[in-house]
Amino acid sequence: MPERRQTYLSFQGLLTAVLLLFFLYQRREIAAWALKLVILTLPLFGLLAMVRFCSAACLSKTAFQSALLLADAFLASLTLYWTQDIQSEMYVAYFMIILGAALTRKLSQCFLIAVAASVFYTFSAYTPGLGFPQDPGFWMRIPFLWIMAFLSAVLSQDAQQAKKETEQAYQEQLLQMERLAALGQLAAEVAHRIKGPLTSILVTADVLGARKGARGMAGDLGEIRTEVQHCQEILRSLLNLGRIEETVFQPLDLCEPLRSAVEALRSRLEAQKIRLRLKGLERRAQIIGDRSLLHEAFYAVLQNAVDAMPEGGVLDACLAPIDKRAWWSEPGNALEFYEISISDTGSGFDEKTRNKLFQPFFTTKKKQGSGLGICSAQRILQNHSGYIEAKSEGPGRGARFTLSIPRFEREPR
Repeated sequence: MPERRQTYLSFQGLLTAVLLLFFLYQRREIAAWALKLVILTLPLFGLLAMVRFCSAACLSKTAFQSALLLADAFLASLTLYWTQDIQSEMYVAYFMIILGAALTRKLSQCFLIAVAASVFYTFSAYTPGLGFPQDPGFWMRIPFLWIMAFLSAVLSQDAQQAKKETEQAYQEQLLQMERLAALGQLAAEVAHRIKGPLTSILVTADVLGARKGARGMAGDLGEIRTEVQHCQEILRSLLNLGRIEETVFQPLDLCEPLRSAVEALRSRLEAQKIRLRLKGLERRAQIIGDRSLLHEAFYAVLQNAVDAMPEGGVLDACLAPIDKRAWWSEPGNALEFYEISISDTGSGFDEKTRNKLFQPFFTTKKKQGSGLGICSAQRILQNHSGYIEAKSEGPGRGARFTLSIPRFEREPR
């Protein structure tokens, strides 16, 4: 609530300054202006004091917020009434109050303030003996108060919803990281216990296959070997997942683990007739990280791309420095990253699959793969204060994985 209090204070202070400056500017046209200035100033500063010193619980109440904004609308109308300058641009003070109502993020409150502002504005234009203004321009202003109220409320609610969704996404990501950390610790223990029995099964299958008269069992024994090897692959992934929490950070060239991952897949690229295109690896890319873990992350993403192109295709791996910053921030405040883009011309995926890509054990490869490669890559990137994104235009249209890691520049001696 401290940040909300500061917002309300800023709004109330600005409105107070605008009303008082306008009143002082018009003081020569106002009878007994000094007395009226005191009458106007006391409630304005009283409202400021209420916002500053009331409890957080009180400040968050709808009734308090509505009363505050209604008082603002009344004081703005009183200022206009005393100055008798209804056609002046001071009319925009009502817009300020309606925008202030949008801070409450409630459509009903925005319309309540719009109704009150319309009524106050109408009666502030009343002149004894002459009645209400006959100028159509005056009456045309009132609908704009309603339009402003509606747009302000909708935009405020949209912003609130976007913030809620962003916070929810961060919470889900945090929970995912915690689950992966716990899974990694458990997986390492389980993998060590299962590794021995699996090795015994594989050795027994080999021994049985070597015996005379075992030809009739050749198919079954081959199936056993295949499944055991698949289990061993899952165990290796589990062990790697557990090792991620033991990251050893040191200065390194990001190109090195990327090159080593590419070389580890070189034979598969040639066998599947996949054309490899590398870009940006000719320059040194200095970071702080764990070389072996980054190798595993790149290998997992590259292997995923190769698996998606069994009939051949094109695999692009590009490394480039980028600056990530909000458009309103100063250039010096940019977050500097290296971005590794790995794209293929393979099978691609739909939106439903994309939402599951980083879940542990999710795979589209039936009997192939453990479903932990991309998940592990994400965890490795997170441990390096980076992140990974996946995009595809749809099934059969390829995919692109973008890995971002913070840069590290040595300071000159």
